[in-house]
Amino acid sequence: MSGAGDDAGGNGPSRRLVEIGVAAFTGLMTALTIGGSLPVGNGWGIEGPRAGFFPFYVGLALAAASVFNLASAIPIARRKIFAEWTQLRHVVSVFLPTAVYVALIPFLGIYVSSALLIGSFMKWLGHYSWPITLLVAVGVPLVVTFHGYDATIRDARVPRLDVSHQLYLRRRPALQRDAHMFLAVSSFIRRPPRLSQPSSSPIVR
Repeated sequence: MSGAGDDAGGNGPSRRLVEIGVAAFTGLMTALTIGGSLPVGNGWGIEGPRAGFFPFYVGLALAAASVFNLASAIPIARRKIFAEWTQLRHVVSVFLPTAVYVALIPFLGIYVSSALLIGSFMKWLGHYSWPITLLVAVGVPLVVTFHGYDATIRDARVPRLDVSHQLYLRRRPALQRDAHMFLAVSSFIRRPPRLSQPSSSPIVR
């Protein structure tokens, strides 16, 4: 694993410590993988490979890679840095909003979460004014491609255990209300009552 800060100058975490930390983390994952494969069997049974066969050998490959990374990291000079703190701050400034965005999707839906993500990037990283940020984040048109299983099956025939489709049915009114346009993939899909969209959200092909 090579870092951006191989030069001695600059201020940041030691590349040697980062490489050793990554090797230790992959080693821990290796131990968990191999340990989990042993109780369920890692050999070859009458019916073929047992449940732990492939995880066990993948774990062995990870173990070899971890040992190699650790051996490669030890000789690295302590003065070499992995990356400067300013560079890492740039990475964190993108990672944190994205992680929050992913965490909010199950609760707020993808549309509200996306508007918040766009707004945070524009204001925090782009330093745009509040009027421009709000106009772009909230006013971006939503164009939906409408096709497939969700579009053709009748609501009454949707299995109760089909969690993703039940979620789609629950959120479909909001989709119909908020979308600016629906792109239908065929004349069959375009005909009602496939979507029964409001007049303000036209269907086009």
